[in-house]
Amino acid sequence: MDHNNRTIEMLAPKTLTNFDAMGDLPQNLTEEEAAEFLNERIEKILKIIHARIEEKYRDFRTAFRAIDKDFGGQLEFKEFMLTLEDMGIKLKLTDFKLIFDALDFDGRGHIDFTKFSYLNADRYSITDLQKRVRI
Repeated sequence: MDHNNRTIEMLAPKTLTNFDAMGDLPQNLTEEEAAEFLNERIEKILKIIHARIEEKYRDFRTAFRAIDKDFGGQLEFKEFMLTLEDMGIKLKLTDFKLIFDALDFDGRGHIDFTKFSYLNADRYSITDLQKRVRI
């Protein structure tokens, strides 16, 4: 399977459909172009989040502990989104969902520390996330 097909399978239908529900996807794109658009957007947002975490926290483990307000060892969508907003990261709801879905690569509805560590852009990229997706 080539990289583009794997990308499409990773994003479709859940992420692609959720993202386009708000009309954020440019019109007249093929599935491959849409997947590429979303991957580029994910990469850009991951870098912004990574930079902000590095500004505020000593390391990613410290950041996760601070963000995990209920100390449950995992972040639900709302907790993830509100914390990023508190850190000064202002995104559209669809972008928050896009990043959350990308990090929640097993679809369990939460982000644990292992998944959270993919925000460390120095070590990981969207390609690494795609390798983790169970197709």
